[in-house]
Amino acid sequence: MNIVDKSFGRFHEHKFQLQKFKLHMILVDFKLTSLVDKWIEWAFAHDAKEIDLVVITKEKTYALPRATFVEQSTNGSKLERAFSRSAVKFYSLQKLSLREICVNEETIQDIIHTCPFITDVDIIVCKGLKTVEISKLPKLRYFNLISHDRDVECVKIEAPNLQYFRFSGSEQCLLDITACKDLKELCLDDLNITDQLFRFNVARFPLLEGLVVSDCDMLRRIKISAQKLRDLRIFGCQKLLDVEIDAPNLSFFQYFNNGDKMAKIFSKNAPCPLEFNLILDIDRVDTQWLLKLRELLLMSNQRKTLRIVVICREVTFNLEELRGMSFPPPYEMELLKLDVRNPALLIDYTTLIDGLLWSCRPKILSVPIGLESQDKCIKVLCEKVLN
Repeated sequence: MNIVDKSFGRFHEHKFQLQKFKLHMILVDFKLTSLVDKWIEWAFAHDAKEIDLVVITKEKTYALPRATFVEQSTNGSKLERAFSRSAVKFYSLQKLSLREICVNEETIQDIIHTCPFITDVDIIVCKGLKTVEISKLPKLRYFNLISHDRDVECVKIEAPNLQYFRFSGSEQCLLDITACKDLKELCLDDLNITDQLFRFNVARFPLLEGLVVSDCDMLRRIKISAQKLRDLRIFGCQKLLDVEIDAPNLSFFQYFNNGDKMAKIFSKNAPCPLEFNLILDIDRVDTQWLLKLRELLLMSNQRKTLRIVVICREVTFNLEELRGMSFPPPYEMELLKLDVRNPALLIDYTTLIDGLLWSCRPKILSVPIGLESQDKCIKVLCEKVLN
């Protein structure tokens, strides 16, 4: 640290302008935080355009010093008086990344008021934040917030030029980004967000092109209507029951599920193939699960591809359980990718294949090779073809 301090000190003495300040370090002695404070202060003083901070400690969490945002006198010394947000502006700073440090709401507001030309903000796993409110940043284009231990409870962003927004991890999610009319990419991850709040936010973005919804387990029934949406991905969301899609320009759709429940996905206006990824990391695949798969594939007439990763311990399929029920013909789909992993080595492969081919009729069936379970699956398939 002394070498860094001396090197940065010479830089400071010559008053060079700083393009980028990146500090990723493990602080073994918390008493050395004063050095880190000084370096950060110098980075701002030298008009850094990008600041990227990751300070990991073994004891307390490192806290970003509010003293950084105080008025400077003409000779560079700090004025000993109360902080005034209007007193100093760091016009050069464009990109700010804070990771694994302690920062509170007041410090975030200080940054907003003193760095008005920020374009990109990352706040990743930082302690101390319950509420994040961002406004008066007219050039803000990118905002990425990953909460520490799902601590953040309220997020409100008013940024007319924001194009990318990601929010990850919230136990009590109050979200309002409806003022960001130019938003093009939205990622919601691990949030306790309701159907109503989801619709309230998503429906406000006429330019939205990309939407990722991941592990939002409060969602039940959602409708996605976006005329310019091109890329839609839904991962997890284990309690999701129904998804209605109205997106005439959609070119990519992916649904990923790793449980025994599948949402009903209805696309009334989406021209692209629908890609389903199902990971069967469950104890048992049975007739009822295969029936749900058949119903899922029959929900709409779009071309579909299906990738199934089998990690289950047992497979049963008996049409006698469905006696008296009527079904439309199995769905004829483009591609079925079947990937059987070694934990499923002891399952009945013939039953698995019979059940899947009852659920759908793929034009192409693809099975990878290499694992013992995969080779066994290919052997059973070859035997069925020959017979």
